[in-house]
Amino acid sequence: MNTDSDNVELTCEGEKTELRERVVAFEKLVDWFIETDPWQIKRYVEGLRERYPDATDDELARKVVSLKSIKNGLVGAATGVPGFLAFPIAIPADVIASWKIQINMAMCIAHIYGHAIDPTKDEIKTDIFMILAGSGAKESLNLMGVEVDQVTKNAIRRYVTREVTIELWKHLGRRIIRTTGLRSMHRMSRVMPLVGAPIGFAFDYAATRSVGEAACDYYRRTVDPVAA
Repeated sequence: MNTDSDNVELTCEGEKTELRERVVAFEKLVDWFIETDPWQIKRYVEGLRERYPDATDDELARKVVSLKSIKNGLVGAATGVPGFLAFPIAIPADVIASWKIQINMAMCIAHIYGHAIDPTKDEIKTDIFMILAGSGAKESLNLMGVEVDQVTKNAIRRYVTREVTIELWKHLGRRIIRTTGLRSMHRMSRVMPLVGAPIGFAFDYAATRSVGEAACDYYRRTVDPVAA
């Protein structure tokens, strides 16, 4: 007969397994987005530069954040309506759609600030993980023995080794999955469908703006601030 402690242990193990599966799925999604989007990113940014020829890099980056945030808010509103089909993996489709927009936005901002997007290298993948992890990225770095005052492209390039990078992806992946919460709005929409859409817009809009601002700070800063 199973005891309560046995059931708790099984539940915890099941949650750990589910988390690992979602982290693996997230990493595969990041790889796929990076591999499929580079030329689209270049065309998109070039189009914006033609449309706003007098805009500075900072102004253009803010424009991208604004446009992508609205787009992601609309994705959140649409997927907050019952009937939106989930992908056949362990992550809801609305979360996947949001991540795609956020990752695309981060790569656009990288391109604006003159950083190369090479899908064959680890740098852009690490960038995406750092940006999506937000304020938690610094804590993860500290746990890996890398201390920086501010998380920037230059700091990561200078102080994070290949060995640390691989472990960092795993740690940041778990943090991103937990922080995302796998879309509480996805569950709420089933209970309150009429409330789900407007709240979904506000949630995804704010989340994407936050990611966009983090991407601007990450790529724009040129100084390597390191903790003393």
